[in-house]
Amino acid sequence: MEIKGKKILVIGLGKSGEGCARFLNKRGAKVTITDNRTTDDLNEISETLRSEGINVELGEHRLESFYGSDLMVISPGVPHKLQPVKLAFESGVPLIGEIELAFQFIKEPIAAITGTNGKTTAVTILGEMFRESGKKVFVGGNIGTPLINYIDMDEKVDVVVLELSSFQLDTIKNFRANASAIINITDDHLDRYDDFQAYARSKGRIYENQTSDDVSVVNLDDSGITKLSKVLKSRKYYINGDENEFGAQINEDSIKFNTIETGVFEIKCKDINIFGKHNYENIASAALISASMGATVDGIKKAVMNFKGLPHRIEFVKDIKGVKYFNDSKATNTDAVIRALESFTTPVILILGGRSKNSDFRILRDSIEKHAKKVIVLGEAKDEIKRAIGDLAETTGVETLEKAVVMSGRMAVPGDIVLFSPACASFDMFNSYIHRGEEFTKLVTGSLKR
Repeated sequence: MEIKGKKILVIGLGKSGEGCARFLNKRGAKVTITDNRTTDDLNEISETLRSEGINVELGEHRLESFYGSDLMVISPGVPHKLQPVKLAFESGVPLIGEIELAFQFIKEPIAAITGTNGKTTAVTILGEMFRESGKKVFVGGNIGTPLINYIDMDEKVDVVVLELSSFQLDTIKNFRANASAIINITDDHLDRYDDFQAYARSKGRIYENQTSDDVSVVNLDDSGITKLSKVLKSRKYYINGDENEFGAQINEDSIKFNTIETGVFEIKCKDINIFGKHNYENIASAALISASMGATVDGIKKAVMNFKGLPHRIEFVKDIKGVKYFNDSKATNTDAVIRALESFTTPVILILGGRSKNSDFRILRDSIEKHAKKVIVLGEAKDEIKRAIGDLAETTGVETLEKAVVMSGRMAVPGDIVLFSPACASFDMFNSYIHRGEEFTKLVTGSLKR
């Protein structure tokens, strides 16, 4: 890709945008970065970027900057259908995202995972499987470090492991993973996509440029993934396919694998420290990808046995007088809540709510009827949630997370589970799902400073 002397517009001043601007500037491009926000942290980084010779435009998107560019590089947090982006693209200005830009400069093999729920867990385990097999690994993308930052790192690796969001996949062109998986596809981000089919197509783009030399992991328990996989050119490893097919079979007491590279091996469920069928699917996807790219059976097994789970994902917080509290703040959609509820066999007091992403909360009805004895709702969506599921279990609305935690303690008896699994975005009351989960944990442990 020719960069030197080109007028390149970077859209969005987050971690990804900042990384792209510096990368392009270093290679002689005439870089402008634009963001319609004006906050103290943006003002601070903008001054640093300007001192490096990068033009920064804050507070508005100037149409002349879009039309006058040779290339637009968009950050994943910015909708690619944003009006100035759309107008400039229709006038002939090319548009790519950070992942596509970085891909043009990466020679190492790439393993990539996407999905609605569980992709961070799967990617983290995948990285550990490679490490335990003696390989040097970069893990990034939608998790941790932007991919563009890897290119100028001093130390190179044996394999690049990526978590990819639908937003990142929206703007790929030639990006290709040597091995890839979609963990699952369920309703999410319908505030950004026209419908579920449009969202699913974005996820499916992870398979788009793969060839017969590549591997795709296909979860046959997910009808959306099965449909997308019918046109794949790559070699397929199936989860829960026929027993004579290469892939993985998830059973009650074990996950059985059969791959071309490793042959047959087995991971016992008793050796897995994270629970729930969805996590077994995460492990199966990661193991099949890593096996196809040179990980050892011993490395795969060791990574699984040592993995204790990630924060804010059905994370055990505390046992208070026989009541166990779990923080699942990362559950920002209904499917994630269903998966969390199905992980428990004891009665659950469920705390739900936040900012809706145009979700249909009626999807929760079956799981709530089976698993939840009481429900506490809060946030902007509390009334909407109550209308959708309030006839199934005793449902109480509260104004704050603190009141929800206090009330759950009054409702619970020894043996109960209190599960904070919001099914919503956090931005009505918190600045991220991490902030929300940390506040829940502090409230439960009594360490919140007032």
